[in-house]
Amino acid sequence: MKSLSILVLCTMMAVAFWMGFGFHNSFAQESAGKLPADIHADSLSRMPRPHLEDMMTDEDKESFKRVLSWEKILNDPSGELGPTGTRAWIPQLAEEYRKLGTMVHKANTMEPKYVELVACVAVRETDNPEEWFGHAATCTKLLGAKTVEVVQKEEPVSLLEDQKAAAMIQFGRELFHQRRVSSKTFANMEQQFGRRDTLDVTLLMGYYDQNDVMYRAYDQHNEKAEADRPWPESK
Repeated sequence: MKSLSILVLCTMMAVAFWMGFGFHNSFAQESAGKLPADIHADSLSRMPRPHLEDMMTDEDKESFKRVLSWEKILNDPSGELGPTGTRAWIPQLAEEYRKLGTMVHKANTMEPKYVELVACVAVRETDNPEEWFGHAATCTKLLGAKTVEVVQKEEPVSLLEDQKAAAMIQFGRELFHQRRVSSKTFANMEQQFGRRDTLDVTLLMGYYDQNDVMYRAYDQHNEKAEADRPWPESK
């Protein structure tokens, strides 16, 4: 199981950055009632909602039951399925992703406000409005509206007094939109957060980027994101 966890983590990072590098989500958001023909009504995605009877082996059935116990979205008959609900079609993999996600979220010494800022930066820079609203609300409570505004509107980080927040936002922008993070920006990150937490920030951003890969591959729709998109669509 340990080797599976390592394999999943490596695959998650490789696929996420390969698929997400320099990419802004450009698909058109259709209004309610005008979903594409390949979108399932019960999941608002190309992947239908999984059920216990869909599992092929006893091992998968037991694993799926465990996933059901903590993934509330699977207990609803309809609505956005999301990345975890989609992965639940391979329930043992969904369990491993959850373990890895929890590990990466807890493997740092950062204040909670900066952990939440990682999510905001990653979902903004991958142009993933579906995951924006919840993280933005929490980040506003922890860091203030101005920090979230700088992330959301892609304003200069020089507008922020919080140098740690500014360093993280700049790091995320370069990570997702340049061939590599500049030496200056990387050095500033390690100065502000240290070597271990800089690595954890990178892994966390990769985790959220991988979620965006799932949203794009399965054309996941979200009523709130489509009705009140938090930033203009990328061209």
